Amino acid sequence: MDTEDLSRMLQSQSDDIYDIPTKAKGPAGKLPLTADMLRNWPSGDLFGLTQNVGMGWSPAEVLGKSVLILSTQGGLREEDGTPVALGYHTGHWEIGL
Repeated sequence: MDTEDLSRMLQSQSDDIYDIPTKAKGPAGKLPLTADMLRNWPSGDLFGLTQNVGMGWSPAEVLGKSVLILSTQGGLREEDGTPVALGYHTGHWEIGL
């Protein structure tokens, strides 16, 4: 967004700028949690599973192979915007957007 776009948005008289989606349907399924995981895994790992599903991962795939990506972009998306790997924490910013 350049300064001209920002200026146009801030001067808008349209109420459409306030139409912001605040919730959406999540993926179907449930986390593959076991009693052993709940007793012995670090809480951060369990939280990571919930966060990954909240970002659009299939619950059935969260225990698959994973890779940590660190960047200023905040993660990776497909060309259509579908999340591939987003933010490692809840306060990340996707600078590229």
